[in-house]
Amino acid sequence: MAELEQAPKAVDEPIACDWLLQILISVTNSSGTPCPITLHVGGLLVSGELVSGLQYFEEFAQQMGSAVKESEREEIEAMFREMGQSFYSQEKSPDAPPPPNPHFIHLQNVKIFNPEGLPFPSNDGAFWRGRVEAVDAFMLGSLTPKIGGMDAGEIVED
Repeated sequence: MAELEQAPKAVDEPIACDWLLQILISVTNSSGTPCPITLHVGGLLVSGELVSGLQYFEEFAQQMGSAVKESEREEIEAMFREMGQSFYSQEKSPDAPPPPNPHFIHLQNVKIFNPEGLPFPSNDGAFWRGRVEAVDAFMLGSLTPKIGGMDAGEIVED
């Protein structure tokens, strides 16, 4: 398991960052495999799928490209893709030191639940980027919004 050999060590950072969460992020960054997760951040629940930084920047580039004029799209998308490649490239030489502990976490299909339990956005979710040190707690698995005691996607027949 090469990912674990390069995973951050528990003593690398001050206690401000959860070392176990940093290991999960590192494994996801190197494997590219999404993982359902729910974070507690400043009194809100942030629920979605943990994705690699590279995937986040790929999607971010596409979203930014679609928000600008057609003539600028290619340049904007390339700029953000290059940013992602520079920080999260999988192509490292065998002699290269392991990557530093991650300080940012990236999620897709995010729903943010307010203290009343209501999710936003109300669509299929969004991409989200946050600081690892801002995460108060986490659990594996994602939350499903409930509306009137039913799953939001559940169909009721009369």
